[in-house]
Amino acid sequence: RHLVEALGSVNGTLAIATDADRPGDRHAARIKETIAPIVITVERLRPSGDAKDWNEVLMKSRSG
Repeated sequence: RHLVEALGSVNGTLAIATDADRPGDRHAARIKETIAPIVITVERLRPSGDAKDWNEVLMKSRSG
């Protein structure tokens, strides 16, 4: 909420990259609801395949 109050209006895109599980879905939804008044587009980025989170994607990409 502080971000919304501080920025007022950005008119851009916010990419949300949360974990690929139910808590991550809930967290992304809360962020989207909170930030929606100051941005045009809110895009949810979710790890592909069987990765639970973005750290796991990064670690897999480094190992081969």
